[in-house]
Amino acid sequence: RLFVADNGSFRAKERLRASVARQLGPDDRVLDMYAGGGRLYEACWSRVRGAACDINEVRAREAAITRPEWAVAMGDSVRLVAAGWLKAVPFRVVDIDSWGAPWSALHAWCASDRERAPVTTLFLTDGYRKVMQATKPLEIFWGSSDPRPMCAAEYERQMLALLAKWGTLARVDLRLDRQRHDASMWLYELAAKRLS
Repeated sequence: RLFVADNGSFRAKERLRASVARQLGPDDRVLDMYAGGGRLYEACWSRVRGAACDINEVRAREAAITRPEWAVAMGDSVRLVAAGWLKAVPFRVVDIDSWGAPWSALHAWCASDRERAPVTTLFLTDGYRKVMQATKPLEIFWGSSDPRPMCAAEYERQMLALLAKWGTLARVDLRLDRQRHDASMWLYELAAKRLS
């Protein structure tokens, strides 16, 4: 098994996801855009069905072995999702636990033409919050670059504005990783609407 160092507190990530995992039914599906070492799958998603991808061949193979009921792909998750991978599946949960920030993957998912669940729960691990600069998210979503540092409240307002572009925010739960001080975990419940 490939060991991958975590990009934040595993316990914080697990607690946030477990609160949603307990509510999922047999027809709900999870999209794990970064399979990684599989710790979140084992702790939270193993009792439901879904799909996972990873750019690393070893991790993708491991995911295929440990998730026999799941669809697993080896490749760049942003490109796979943008190209419509599994577009007929209305995922109830989209888990984006990437290194750095989730915004490219989130943009690919939001902008892709696909079936959507009435409410999609999004988990985002955001390392950009550490530097409080919205440059990358603004480039990705709005096509502009704004290198100015910003306070936490302003950064959170900017990110909420990005999400509101694609749906109705039913609930937002922001939790800081107080142990590592380098990532925040976002949970959004996004009610589907016509995405463009």
